[in-house]
Amino acid sequence: MAASQPQGPDREPRPRRSRRWVIASAALAGITVVPPGLAWAFGPGGYLGENARRLRALENDPMGAETILGHTAFHTDKARLPGWFEAKYTGVYIERYFRAEHPTPTLMPKFIAYAEECGWTEDTAATVADNWQGHHTDRDADDYMHLTIAVTDEHSYVPLELQDAILIALDYR
Repeated sequence: MAASQPQGPDREPRPRRSRRWVIASAALAGITVVPPGLAWAFGPGGYLGENARRLRALENDPMGAETILGHTAFHTDKARLPGWFEAKYTGVYIERYFRAEHPTPTLMPKFIAYAEECGWTEDTAATVADNWQGHHTDRDADDYMHLTIAVTDEHSYVPLELQDAILIALDYR
């Protein structure tokens, strides 16, 4: 660098930046970049936000899978995470609808047995004839995950194309 630039009495080499200037510039850059990044990550719809973590936990549960016992869900409905300027909705859920070639009522006991194998226990107070409710067997104090396995029929409040199917719904209570 010194050889390519002419050196003369009127041309002095440029001074190096001081350490203080470099440290101050790095600190200023960190102050302007890091907080907005954290706000985005932990914000309402961010990847590390509470609702996003809960939704991933529901999807990672064996009963929240797209395919259960060789049956693939033909319809999925899940909570939409809020944006920055939208009202926060704390309800996080995932609903999957399954249909089989053989009659639907014979499929429900298989899903219930699989849920019990995966560590779910029946909530006897909430379970009715065509609706199985459960929670985790070894439940932590802060684990409020809830499972519902139900048969949808003409009396269900679902669209016509979702009737006569098995509904597996995971949510937090």
